[in-house]
Amino acid sequence: MTIATILVSLLMLGPPGEAPTPTVTADLDDRQVWIEVDNSELGKQGIGLDLVVLDKLSPEFLAAGYTPVSTPLQGPHVRIRFEVLQLDRYHYGIHFEIVDGDHVEAARKWVACMTCVDAKLIPEIEDNAGILIKALGERRNPQVEGPSEVPAAPVEPPVKSIGPVGFAGIAVATLGAGALVAGAVEYSRGTIQSSRNYGPLTTTEHRPVGGGLLGGAVAGLAGGLSLILADVIPRAMARRRQASLGTPSLSPVLTSSFVGGTYTQRF
Repeated sequence: MTIATILVSLLMLGPPGEAPTPTVTADLDDRQVWIEVDNSELGKQGIGLDLVVLDKLSPEFLAAGYTPVSTPLQGPHVRIRFEVLQLDRYHYGIHFEIVDGDHVEAARKWVACMTCVDAKLIPEIEDNAGILIKALGERRNPQVEGPSEVPAAPVEPPVKSIGPVGFAGIAVATLGAGALVAGAVEYSRGTIQSSRNYGPLTTTEHRPVGGGLLGGAVAGLAGGLSLILADVIPRAMARRRQASLGTPSLSPVLTSSFVGGTYTQRF
């Protein structure tokens, strides 16, 4: 072999260290999913909830062709977020969300989990796994037609038990209660006759003033109570609709440290 032939062969092979590298397609990551569980608002009561959620959701995503991972990934991921409704009674709100950077999209309306022990939490997670899988697929593979970004569904916050009208009623009722006490004291004094330095007797009638105060007190109490009821009753009905507690139910609870049950009743 001549020197010219060797040079031609080297030129055809190219310089060493520049061999083409295989390209990694984005499809390799399309089937991976990070399932985030945000139970930070629950404090100590949230310890272990993330493990329960991941234990129930991971098989569902595996069956759908996804591979759950424990570290954040680029692109949309699933988030289960817990919100405190009433901490001492273990009443939580569960939010099922698809998160893509700063964009948060509700996969469905939030769910109220009342006395949210495992027996109540597990069915909620299992029932909504399919909704999360579908929402994630739609977010990662949007349709060509239609808007490029699906607007986030409005997440309705829990209705407070009392509002400005109710607080105004409490203030009016408090004034009425004060007038009631003052009126009762004034009315009980009746008619008082007195003289100064052995002069002529003077008569002081306390009942008219006391009666006026009592009348104002009754009006204030009635008005304040009306305002409180007008505010609290509709809010209580709205909270019932939000919570969707359903009919009374008895559920068993079996854990490593507790054996018993939970009873749920709409109030």
